[in-house]
Amino acid sequence: MIRAHTDAVLALVDAVPYVNVYDGQVPDSPSLPYVVIRTDSGRRERSALPASSDRLTVRIWATSVGHTRAEAQMASERVTTALLDVRPTVASRSCFPITSVNSQPARVDDVVQSLIYVLDEFELVSIPA
Repeated sequence: MIRAHTDAVLALVDAVPYVNVYDGQVPDSPSLPYVVIRTDSGRRERSALPASSDRLTVRIWATSVGHTRAEAQMASERVTTALLDVRPTVASRSCFPITSVNSQPARVDDVVQSLIYVLDEFELVSIPA
């Protein structure tokens, strides 16, 4: 079920023009600008009592990277446009619109000093269809 949610998010971000998308891991020679999408394994809760824990909340981290602050922020803006308030399609699930839960300012990458990154955090909630 987590993979289906992650795949749905990746499909939305893959449609973003001029931004390369990587699923959790950056290759040795990435094309800039790019975004790395990571998700957790989800938090399960009850959507109603005495039901089972059928409500799933998945956190999504989008790390947008560029040569400059403007390039990283441009990638971040495009990813946010692709995700925010969108209801992804996940088989056998009904998804609520994706919400923004956190963001961080542009920063210099500690490992690759010539790169700037922006981190955005989103939340996707779904229940059985």
